[in-house]
Amino acid sequence: MDNFEWAYGYDKRFGAVYVDYATLERTPKSSARWYGEVARAGALPAAAEPAV
Repeated sequence: MDNFEWAYGYDKRFGAVYVDYATLERTPKSSARWYGEVARAGALPAAAEPAV
């Protein structure tokens, strides 16, 4: 869920899930999906080949 940051209140967004404060609807961010895949696989993905 979004993090409450003492210095910024709810102005800055952090966390793996976007929360719409008006409706409280939660939408996973791409980082949440990536972390879910890492957790399921039990390992980090192999590094991509650098572009040449």
